[in-house]
Amino acid sequence: MFQTSSPQMASINGVMPTAVALASSAAVALRSKSPAPANTQQTVAALSKTSEIASTKKDPKAIIRLNTLLALVGMSRSTVYNRISPNSKYYDPMFPKPVRLGAKAVGWILADVYAYIEHLRHGASA
Repeated sequence: MFQTSSPQMASINGVMPTAVALASSAAVALRSKSPAPANTQQTVAALSKTSEIASTKKDPKAIIRLNTLLALVGMSRSTVYNRISPNSKYYDPMFPKPVRLGAKAVGWILADVYAYIEHLRHGASA
């Protein structure tokens, strides 16, 4: 069916190899019961965040970044910054203070975050 001059592009039963590969991958995708993630980067980021939390449990002196802090305390970004800001009506002096890592980067010491979580647990039950 297709005439090619190179041996790499020889047809298989009259169908080009790339077309066979595309058709077989489409068939596999159709047979799959679970839907593919909409955004692979989000999936990778979620797995990365989970593994970062798991690896930092070993070293409480580790410095974590904002996304990990948000996952640990279960707050939104704006809530965290409201808890840090003394000018906010939601200021919490017990909330862990950020540590400067560079000109524009900050992090939080994991031990301080765990201490704050314990403070919330004991404060809420009392």
